[in-house]
Amino acid sequence: MPALALKELSKSYESGAAALQEVSLEVAQGELLVILGPSGSGKSTLLRLIAGLENPTSGAIYIDEKLANSVPPRDRDIAMVFQDYALYPHFNVAQNLGFGLKMRHYPKKEIQARIIEIAQMLGISDLLARKPKELSGGQRQRVALGRALARNPKVFLFDEPLSNLDPSLRVQLRQEIRHIHDSLHATMVYVTHDQHEAMLMGERIVILHAGKLEQVGAPEVLYCKPENMFVAGFFGSPSINIVECCAASENGQIIIRCGKEKAFALPWEKSSPLPSRLSLGFRPEDVNIGRYDYTNTLCGKASILSREAMGSETIVLLKDGELQFCARSLGFLDIVPGTSIPYAVAREKLHLFDTESGKRIS
Repeated sequence: MPALALKELSKSYESGAAALQEVSLEVAQGELLVILGPSGSGKSTLLRLIAGLENPTSGAIYIDEKLANSVPPRDRDIAMVFQDYALYPHFNVAQNLGFGLKMRHYPKKEIQARIIEIAQMLGISDLLARKPKELSGGQRQRVALGRALARNPKVFLFDEPLSNLDPSLRVQLRQEIRHIHDSLHATMVYVTHDQHEAMLMGERIVILHAGKLEQVGAPEVLYCKPENMFVAGFFGSPSINIVECCAASENGQIIIRCGKEKAFALPWEKSSPLPSRLSLGFRPEDVNIGRYDYTNTLCGKASILSREAMGSETIVLLKDGELQFCARSLGFLDIVPGTSIPYAVAREKLHLFDTESGKRIS
């Protein structure tokens, strides 16, 4: 039984702008689901609809298989952690942690016991008497997280809770949220625009773009088998190389031409016609620099246009005829711009897309 289910959920505003378009999604009990997408993709709107802070234009929201569209926010048994902490400035930490329980008329002894338990879990026991203005950003976010945890709700919603923190604190709190999820087997929906954070946090990732659901899957599936060029380009740094090509099928193969000089063959057993325009994708880390030992694949000798050595990795911009692309290699590469170097990309690392629709071609 899913803890949360969305059925063709849409949200439009009076201006006619569509924030979400027919999003259908299920979140399993105890799952940590990440919603990922660029600014304006509808991530925060989706969370606000689930929490009941906004009403959908159409579609349905089910919590524990019960229709929740008309249920007030306070009765949905959902806790939300915001990007800006949203703490009560006139309350101390203990009062902030226990406020939700107090509003639900929990006994005082139970509230006190829960405050102590949560404070110990998050390492803020020595901060209980302080006001929010006396706390650092990381401490405030721990209090905001603790306030949500104190209620033990059916679903936790996180709206980019770590985006205001410095990198070291983000790593620490990200690990704490994962630990809490694993310890409590809590159902969590986590929104972020950071692909690195999404890959590390999510058991499954939902990709939103312009209000539409592009793909849902495990991190490794989205990375290795993106369903379209948007998903392919959203993951990875540097981004995936996308090159528009010409192609023709013959004798169970597809002959791909990138410019006038570069051509290679791939297996093609489909009877359906090829798209009129084809795009080839391959990730920078899948370019083997210094190797030229593959057959019937993308390989050759390329000119080195530029090199960015960062110690742990080296980013190289290469050009082979009309084909210009980026490669990424671990460690320090002692190569000189202006010279040439062999390269190759293994057949199984290549991605084909219909240029016009953007969809993946298997």
